[in-house]
Parts: sequence; structure tokens; C-alpha cells
Amino acid sequence: GVFIYWRATPLVKASSKELCMVLLAGLLLGFISPIFAIGEPSDPTCLTQLVLGTLFGTLTIVPIFLKTARVYALFFQSQKSAGRPPKYLLPVWQSVLCMFLVFVQMLLLMFVIIWYPLKKKMEYPNSEMVLVVCSGGTPRDTVVAIAVPVGYVLFFMLLSTVISYKVRKLPSNFQEAKFICFAQTIAIIVVIAFGSSYFVTAGIWQTFLIAIASQIIAMSFLILIFYKKVEIIVFYPERNKIVFEKEKLSKLDMTRKERRISFLTSQNCHMCGQALKHKTVHQSWSYAGC
Repeated sequence: GVFIYWRATPLVKASSKELCMVLLAGLLLGFISPIFAIGEPSDPTCLTQLVLGTLFGTLTIVPIFLKTARVYALFFQSQKSAGRPPKYLLPVWQSVLCMFLVFVQMLLLMFVIIWYPLKKKMEYPNSEMVLVVCSGGTPRDTVVAIAVPVGYVLFFMLLSTVISYKVRKLPSNFQEAKFICFAQTIAIIVVIAFGSSYFVTAGIWQTFLIAIASQIIAMSFLILIFYKKVEIIVFYPERNKIVFEKEKLSKLDMTRKERRISFLTSQNCHMCGQALKHKTVHQSWSYAGC
């Protein structure tokens, strides 16, 4: 809500406003998706969990990847040449590229839903226990149904982690890369820890692991990426203005004027000295400039 209301301010615009909105939508899905995991699994809830979980990962990681890649490209290109940045680094093209990457994930998701659908299944670990789970039929189909969309997200997660690690020491204007790198590291640790535990548990514990993992990842991204921005917007609004640049420009203009006055004064003094030397000074000559 804060970002939407203050979307016209310099801080929000400088944070890639369009990508931030997509990221916030993904984080919202991350907080909502565990709700559909509560209760007895059914065919609709199994499909809903797969779709929401996939969209949560995609809408969260893809904007982060594009933000870090854009900073990396802009900064290192500015070191080589001072020309205009390529068109694909402009905010409009960044949004188009984000939608394209999300669309690719949707195609993979449609492939999984058609060929490896997750459905309600009864499992019998022993004669006294019955588990109702979401399964693709065979263990191989279940692994494929989960690995295809998750693998796509993990690919961009690793890429963005590497890029954010490379740009972590940029000047103070790009300190967001450090928080992105830290958030991505937390997400990778959570995926490794909870993902390895997912395949060795069953029943309600799998649902519990998915819910906790999604909450931790969503909360870490929300705090590390947006907390500092919201703090400045709400509590330090004077820093959310382009005042400092105007002050610098005015000081620069005053410095130039002072240098010009000093130069003209020195020239005037030089002319006075030359006139006195050759005794061509008129009585009406003004020495105020010397």
C-alpha cells in the first residue's frame, strides 16, 4: 500500500517501480498459498497449491534477477563508456522481459498440469494408517511435476545470487544489492534444508514444511528489500526528494560565478599595473577593481 500510494516519488521510481509491484504480488501469493494446504487434500486444492507455489517463486525471483542484472549492466557499462544504456535496460523493456519469463514458467506449468497432474491419492504406509496426499501417480511423475517448475525458479535464484554477490561492493547508491544477496542466500538455505526434508517425510509434515518454507522466504524478502524503503518514505520524507541534487547544482553555479569574478578581478588588476607602468593612467581611472 505504501509503494502504491507513493509511486510517484523519486525513491519508488529509482527502485524499478514496475518490478517492485510484481515482486510484491509474488510475496502476497507466498503468504496466501499455505492457506490452501490446510485441510484434507483434494484434486482442486492439489492443483491450487501447485499453481500458487509456482507463481510465488516466479513472481518473486524473476524481478529480483532483473533488478540485479540491470544494476550490474548499467554500472559496468558506465565504466567502459558514457553512452546511453541499451534499450533492454529501460524500465519498459524490463517489464516486458519480466512478463516473458513469467509466461515461460506458465507454459512449463501447463505442461506439468496436462502430462503430470497432481491429484488426490490414498497411501497406506501400514495396515493401521491411511495418508491422503497430492501425488502425480507414480513417484517419478510426482518428482517431475515438482522439479520442472521449481527447477526454473532455482535457476534464476542462483543467477541472481551470483550477480548480487558481484555487485555487493558498489557505491552507496546501489547498496540494495547487499540486501538482495542476503535474502537470496536465506532463500537458497531454506530450499535446501526444507526441500531435502520434504522427500523423507509424508502426510501432514510435507504440508507443514512447504508452509513454513514459503513464509520464511516471503518474510525475508519483504523485510530485507522493502523495510528500508518504507522507513524512508514514512519516517524520513525529506530524504525522498530530489533536493540534494538541486543544492549541489546551485553550489556548483556559485563556485563558477566566484571563479569568474576572481578571474575578471585579476585581469583588471593586471590592466591597472600595465597602465601605471606606461604612465597612461587618466585621472578618471577607477582602481576599485584592484
